[in-house]
Amino acid sequence: MNIRVVWLIQARFEREWLWSLLSGPDVQIEEHADTNKIYPPGSIFIINSSVDYEAYFEKYEQAGIEYAAIHLSDEYYKDSCRFYDHDACLWVARNYWHPALSKRSKVLTFGLGWKNGYMEAAAQVAPPPANWKDRPITVSFAGNIHHTFRRDFVQMFATVEPNKFHLTYDGFDSKNGLDIVSYRSLMNQSKYVLCPIGHCNIDCFRIYEALEAGAVPITLSATNIQRWLYWDALLGCAVPWIAQTSIENCYNELQKQLENGEAPGDETAQVWLAAKQKWAREFRSKIEEMQNAK
Repeated sequence: MNIRVVWLIQARFEREWLWSLLSGPDVQIEEHADTNKIYPPGSIFIINSSVDYEAYFEKYEQAGIEYAAIHLSDEYYKDSCRFYDHDACLWVARNYWHPALSKRSKVLTFGLGWKNGYMEAAAQVAPPPANWKDRPITVSFAGNIHHTFRRDFVQMFATVEPNKFHLTYDGFDSKNGLDIVSYRSLMNQSKYVLCPIGHCNIDCFRIYEALEAGAVPITLSATNIQRWLYWDALLGCAVPWIAQTSIENCYNELQKQLENGEAPGDETAQVWLAAKQKWAREFRSKIEEMQNAK
């Protein structure tokens, strides 16, 4: 099966993750990035708000050329979704689950995934201990403290030992941050990973990077902006990792698990594997439907 994937954006932050969902033993991906041409029916376009995708897709709608889109980075739920209603638009895969958008028949919602190079880094570091309980670090966090919520989140767990925190204060992709190999190594050695919100959204890449390394995320389950149980909605099941409505509740749940000797690592790994397999099947189903419609 051949699929044509066209980057309308410059960034390739999610490429490794997307390819893990789109690829398969019988799949050949043709990768393109020329935004000045009109592609044949059945093309899949990768977009975010950095480009005027509505004007671009209007050309396909007017010409009756069917297409699909992977809509990334709509963290604030403010991106235009007018093209979702195009007759020529067969389906849209997007991250950041939202109750209204998820009801649209054309929409498939999937997780943010990990940053580019994260899987390659796994081959350069020691693998995680076979037994989740043997991981030497109880709780870790590596990232930028760019708002008070993150500061409070990290401070709450500072008394949990052994811990390892690598904090930066100079924005995204900090020059003082861990390189990707060191970051993957930290994840591999951690039982729990703190995953506070990004700018405003409950979802963040760190959650999936923790999951891919076999660690257990600690995150919020809902916020004032996202009043639904986000993870249950995205994955379609009650998640086994720590997801509570407040930082204090997250801390209390961790203390309870530590006192009771609970080990949610295996169950978390099973749910994560099932989620990846589900999203890959859904992508394949959409692609097969599109190709059969040619």
